[in-house]
Order: sequence, then structure tokens, then C-alpha cells
Amino acid sequence: AIHYGWIFQPLFGHQEWVHALHRRFCYIPIVIGAAWFGLRGGLATASAITLFIIPYIYLSEHAADPFTEYTEIVFYYALALLAGGLVDRELKIRRQHEQTRLELERSKRLSLVGQLAAGVAHEIKNPLASIKGAANILADPTTSAADKQDFSQIVQTEIKRIDATVGEFLTFARPPKTVLTKMNW
Repeated sequence: AIHYGWIFQPLFGHQEWVHALHRRFCYIPIVIGAAWFGLRGGLATASAITLFIIPYIYLSEHAADPFTEYTEIVFYYALALLAGGLVDRELKIRRQHEQTRLELERSKRLSLVGQLAAGVAHEIKNPLASIKGAANILADPTTSAADKQDFSQIVQTEIKRIDATVGEFLTFARPPKTVLTKMNW
């Protein structure tokens, strides 16, 4: 409406400064379109503005020389490319940072799981060695009944120790139960 003189022309008559000011105001929606929607948004906004300006160039008796108007259109697209390209580049960098952060977190979790698995393996290996030694002694026919009783007790104790270790590991590995509580706001 400003470009075609529907707003200010009835008030001031045709003034070149109004048209020149309007040309510069056309940059604002291009930058906003680029900021919101990236390169596509900037180019779409520049195209929409161009479609509204082209009839003015050919139909208005007050239009500046077409070369000036076309130069302005070139600047609309240049601004759209620049602003939209920068926004798209920033979004791409943010996505890469987020992906890198997620990969780093996953890597840390896998490292912790590996350390935990090594600790559990160590805690199970020691009782298994005791059970193995006791089983060998129990299998020996020359072992006395009293010794068999003692080594049988060792086997049972070490089995309980393994069971406790596995139980603690499972308790740690299970997610905690969700408890819902009512809150007053």
C-alpha cells in the first residue's frame, strides 16, 4: 500500500522520499523471513516482495527508472541469501553441537557400564576361585569329613556372596520406580 501510494500519497502527494523509505523497509520482512525460516524463508519473502513491486515498475507513472528498481530487487535477493544462509549455517552448527553432545554422553555412559561390568566381574571372579578350589578339595577322596564340612560351608558362603553381588548390580541397573505426588501450585 505504501509502495503503490495508497497511504502517504493522499497526504503528501507523490514524494520520492516516501518511495525510497519504503524500498528500505522491504528489507525488514526479508530479514525476518530468513531469521524464522532460514534461506527458504528469506528467498520466499524476497520473491513475494518482488511480485508486488514488478507491476509498480511497469504500471506506475511515478516509478523510478526500471534499472534502479531492478537493482533494488537484486539487493533483496542478496540480503535473503546472506541472512538465510547465515541462519541455516547457525542451525546446522547447533545441530552438530547437539549431536556431538549426545554422542559424548552416550560414550560416557558406555564407559561407565564398562567400568561397572569390570567391577562386577572382579567381584564374581574371586568367589568363583574359592568355589573352584573348595570343589577340588571336596572331590579329593582323601579329604576328611570335617574338612569336607568346612569346604562345603565355604562353597555356600561364596555362592551367597555372588548372589548378593548380582542382586546389588540388578538393583543398581533397574530404573527407580516413579512416585507421583500431588503438588499445590
